[in-house]
Amino acid sequence: MGWQEFLSTARSSAKQIEVLTFRIGNGGRDWTESGVKTHTTTLTNPTEAAAIMELTVVPRLVEQREHCERTVGEALAAIQTVRDRLGATEADILEMFYIDGLLSWEIAGELRLTVDGVFYRKRKALAWMDENLPMVG
Repeated sequence: MGWQEFLSTARSSAKQIEVLTFRIGNGGRDWTESGVKTHTTTLTNPTEAAAIMELTVVPRLVEQREHCERTVGEALAAIQTVRDRLGATEADILEMFYIDGLLSWEIAGELRLTVDGVFYRKRKALAWMDENLPMVG
């Protein structure tokens, strides 16, 4: 796995943290904002179902969230190395794209670069990472 693939995984992990935190806060239940349940259980006793969710599902969700947090943390540490050794703009682009989930045109507007400039600097940073940083994860 190269850095681009790892950072893409970190991007997915960053998105998952919010979802997992929501589900953990709801005792493992997956509810939409309108209150409609988005998955079903075969248990008919709500108290029993809640207890089983609390004992089985919630610990797995916590473990998944911790894994996602570690992945994002490793990605941020690598991006900090890019910031220290290559430059702040390249690191900002990586963080905005892979952690914040912004699109290239959004990054270009934020950093006052062209979209081609964002693409070039992102590729440059990834190439530098592949050549100079050992893989994590």
